[in-house]
Amino acid sequence: MKAFYQRFNLLITKKTPPFFLLFLIFLLSVQLVVNSFRHEPLLTNFESSLGLFWILLTAYLATLVTSKKTTLFLLSFVLNFIYILIVNILNKSIMDYSSFLIIGIQTLFQAFFSFGLAFDLFNRKKAN
Repeated sequence: MKAFYQRFNLLITKKTPPFFLLFLIFLLSVQLVVNSFRHEPLLTNFESSLGLFWILLTAYLATLVTSKKTTLFLLSFVLNFIYILIVNILNKSIMDYSSFLIIGIQTLFQAFFSFGLAFDLFNRKKAN
């Protein structure tokens, strides 16, 4: 088990192709195929794919801006909050103050995920 972990760690820390980007391209292509089979417009239902792309982009931008943990998290939180707020305004789904509470909770989850990715990216940059 230890040998497997070491090989996996070497694979991840090397200069590898951006697997997240490849996964996103795969996800978008699958969504295009599903939309064509359902006879829907091709660019519908891309909100989840764009959300995933935004989380990855937020992590990368936070890594470029700062190296402090608290600032990484706050930057991830603010950028994700702005994204979710804009999406909810465009969907016209903000009703009252409880909508902002739900947006805040959703932003916390996305910010923790984005912070984890940003912290991992920062540690990889520091190791190289």
